[in-house]
Amino acid sequence: MPRPRLPRSVWFSPCVTYFKPRGIGLSDLEDITLHIDELEAMRLKDRLGMSQSEAAKKMNVSQPTFHR
Repeated sequence: MPRPRLPRSVWFSPCVTYFKPRGIGLSDLEDITLHIDELEAMRLKDRLGMSQSEAAKKMNVSQPTFHR
């Protein structure tokens, strides 16, 4: 039996729910779904420039979990 999933700390809510490049039809694109915790990980690492260790602490997860 797998371990229960611990709640992640997410500090924002996105104002958009869908993103696509301009000029390309939806039928030509493949859908990729990002969960809110995945989006938060990208925001902390890429937008705010945190290290993986700092971002993992902010989200209350281990660094290897954050990396995955």
